[in-house]
Amino acid sequence: MVSNGKLWEFGKLKGDVFTRNIISYTLGDLERLFAVINYVFQQCLLELENN
Repeated sequence: MVSNGKLWEFGKLKGDVFTRNIISYTLGDLERLFAVINYVFQQCLLELENN
């Protein structure tokens, strides 16, 4: 998750492979932005529960 305060971008690093989401998000669409952030944190919780 990277942001300059206006533009948000997301990616995933697994081992030495980085996968970048080609879609960028802005504060103008908070519903979508919060949905993506929520998804990221849900995935983090799943990783913690599985390890």
